[in-house]
Amino acid sequence: MRRLSSTDLMLLTPPLMWSLHIVGTRYALTGGFTPLAYLLFRAGIGAMLFTLLVLWIDRSLRIDGRRNQILVVLAAVTMAVNQIAFSYALDVSTAVTVSLMFGIFPITVALLAAMIGIERLTARMVVLGAVSFAGVALVVLGVEGGVSSLSGQLDGILLALAVPLTWSIFSVLISKPVRTQSPLRINAITLWGAAIGGFVAGGWTIGDVDFGAIKGLVWASVVYSTIGALIVGNIIWFRALRRVGPARSSFYLNLQPFGAAVLAVLLLGEHISWLQILGGVVIGAAILLSRRRAPEPAA
Repeated sequence: MRRLSSTDLMLLTPPLMWSLHIVGTRYALTGGFTPLAYLLFRAGIGAMLFTLLVLWIDRSLRIDGRRNQILVVLAAVTMAVNQIAFSYALDVSTAVTVSLMFGIFPITVALLAAMIGIERLTARMVVLGAVSFAGVALVVLGVEGGVSSLSGQLDGILLALAVPLTWSIFSVLISKPVRTQSPLRINAITLWGAAIGGFVAGGWTIGDVDFGAIKGLVWASVVYSTIGALIVGNIIWFRALRRVGPARSSFYLNLQPFGAAVLAVLLLGEHISWLQILGGVVIGAAILLSRRRAPEPAA
């Protein structure tokens, strides 16, 4: 059996850190933070720290090329929508539901790329997309309280679904700029988009938070999500990407939704139903099948 290399560890670490970030966000939102106050705190501080890091490493935030600049600005707007949806989804839904929903990201980004002509749309891709969304349906039907509770949880379900969909749009938007521009610069700029978007959407809500009543462990989860998951996790991930490229690294990224679901059960005591487990298995199967190369036609 092959031993884990240092590169394997680099590829494993960020998805596991991001899994814990999902759980930490849910904990912070149930521990006194409002969704937009949490977003402002995390994205604002994260954007400032990332900007300082980029200025230290690259000496500039400049994005070259008019087309690249437009795409990065659109990505920043999409990042704002994504982070608002993420914060509210974890406020009104469980970390299990949100994390399992995120499992459809690899399929949705592939379908979106095919729809706009970046990749070729194949019958295999369409079938796997349908299988993934069947898994989502099982996750939704398995929410606590069963089918009868769906009407009361519709907001959380739609917000949870919006997270991977908007992240897919974001990923497609930056797919061309990231080939020629510094990923760290793109991250810094798009984080400012999230911070500004959160401020416009409800910056005044930060006054609704009783910071004195927030427990130390809640603050620790916010600090971890900002510095650990956002800064350290991204730096490790980009270094790993440079070593092995996107194809191999994307497989490890698929660990995130399932790792977060397990951590939510273990650390938050959340309930996961058999339907949700089955839905997660279906989504995971679609991901694994999407990574297999289709057989070459006989000559």
